[in-house]
Amino acid sequence: MPDSLWKFILSFALLTALGATPLALADQGLGQGLGMRASYYVPRIPVDMRDVEFYLMTGSPGSEVNDRFGHTAIRVVNRAEGTDVAFNWGKFSFDDPGFLWKFFRGQLDYSMAIRTFERDVALYGEMNRRVVMDHLNLTSVQKRSLLSKIAWNAEPARRKFSYQYWYKNCATIPRDFFDEVLGGQLKSRFTAMPTHRVFRDYVRRNLTYSPFIVPLLDVLMNGNIDQPISAWDDMFLPANLRHWLQTLPAFDDSGRPLPDTKLLSDQQVLLDNPEVYSARFNDFFMAILPMLVGLAVAALIFVAGVNPATVAYRGLGLATIWWSLLSGILGWTLALNWGFSGHPDGWHNINLMLFWPSDLLFLPAGLELMRRGVAARGVGLIRRYGRIYCVLHVLSLIILCGLTAAKFSQQNVWQVVTWFGLPTAALMAVLWLRGFQLPSVLSQERVAAPGQNGNGRVARQARSQG
Repeated sequence: MPDSLWKFILSFALLTALGATPLALADQGLGQGLGMRASYYVPRIPVDMRDVEFYLMTGSPGSEVNDRFGHTAIRVVNRAEGTDVAFNWGKFSFDDPGFLWKFFRGQLDYSMAIRTFERDVALYGEMNRRVVMDHLNLTSVQKRSLLSKIAWNAEPARRKFSYQYWYKNCATIPRDFFDEVLGGQLKSRFTAMPTHRVFRDYVRRNLTYSPFIVPLLDVLMNGNIDQPISAWDDMFLPANLRHWLQTLPAFDDSGRPLPDTKLLSDQQVLLDNPEVYSARFNDFFMAILPMLVGLAVAALIFVAGVNPATVAYRGLGLATIWWSLLSGILGWTLALNWGFSGHPDGWHNINLMLFWPSDLLFLPAGLELMRRGVAARGVGLIRRYGRIYCVLHVLSLIILCGLTAAKFSQQNVWQVVTWFGLPTAALMAVLWLRGFQLPSVLSQERVAAPGQNGNGRVARQARSQG
């Protein structure tokens, strides 16, 4: 697995996926292609704009986690100067000092990237991604305005921007440029247009190809991503930006629609690699598989009444260990996100009612069950009060479901409850019934133990008289 992907997965564990993460590639081939210095390039604005054409380039999702939301670029062709350049807003580096901490704090800087059109398409080809290009039908005034904005942004001091995965990324910056160039037509038309979708829909669809990312994000991201979004917000996704622009006509310089025209035309498929969204396996199931196996073994043997129940207790130990690590680590991550993260989508997460940081305290009890193959003895807080803890955990799950069903919380927790909550409730039930030795049993063992007062002394006396 590439080192960059490991870093991305670690950043997910700190908070969340990068959402609409743009293409992470450095500028390449520009100086050689344009006969200029490779350090930076700012396009010139000609007097006559008839030789300048603009194209919208839309890349499909790639195979890596950080490519799963696709990419947008604006191609600018100046026939008079012989330049053909692609501008995009997706340049970042995993090697930037403090990358993960900046991401966790919501202070990650991206920058505008510039490549020759030929090199840009070649890079997509190396990643086996699909690329579609559409011609932007703009007037000379609109072309000048758009090129002026790109040129202003291309100045080295202005290339960096604070990345926000839903609201400021490789698709929303071109969207905002188009809106300004067209006199606010996009925002006025699409802000009040409902889509009947939420951001979580795209997390689940686009990231399902990457193993275990969707379960992680379903737990770590709160109800902010479950609010209905407008068509304007829907354009955070490159493919959606293209879709909504396809519904528009071209406009004159006064903002009036031009009859029988389209803003986008002359579609060209530059690369026709297949788009892949399907999951490789059910990662929710795989994430809890060790817990389910251990729990199933324990439940079957206990119900069948097979003696000795050593295997059952060891299966219960396996389930407890896995659940303790999974739930405890996720609980601590949720708590740390709320307290220290700079991402609002990680705050006030109601999943804390299911994933408790204190669940890590069950780890010694699980290890004892696994090692000894008998019920955990009443030593330590969890083993002494474990049955009470189990009851409280199930009550918390019931309250979580009730609050969500009553619409007190807008966060969509049902998938998390199904895959994590129900197995947790089952484990709590088995632990309550068989996982811990009852205080009465412990008292009897202490009384009957040799070398102690009470019945223990009587037993020694009987032996001495015999």
